[in-house]
Amino acid sequence: MQYFLSHAPNKDASIWHQSLIGAVENISPNKTAYFHRKAIIAQEYITSWKCDDEENRNIRWVKGLRESLDPYTLGDYVNWPDIDIKNWQTSYYGSNFHRLRKVKTMYDPCDVFHFQQSIPPFHT
Repeated sequence: MQYFLSHAPNKDASIWHQSLIGAVENISPNKTAYFHRKAIIAQEYITSWKCDDEENRNIRWVKGLRESLDPYTLGDYVNWPDIDIKNWQTSYYGSNFHRLRKVKTMYDPCDVFHFQQSIPPFHT
């Protein structure tokens, strides 16, 4: 992380950490929608830019950071959506995805509430 911060695209780029140790891990991952109960920290990579010509450099920085840390992660936090996440179903929801699709099918079978990475209902 020190390497990435020392090579940040601008002074506003940062890595935000949130500790997850404690009560969050006392609940089984399959008891709620939140799967990552055994994670130690959640990290968010943040950058911003003012000019269009800075966009690629900033996006490359975040992608490079994500790719280098990916082997050490347990998944991704659903409330920080990223369309570049491959296999987002498992990355966000782990083994809870199938169960959450059942809930989605029960309460929103027509998929009224959706976005690019939302849980799809089973077609009945």
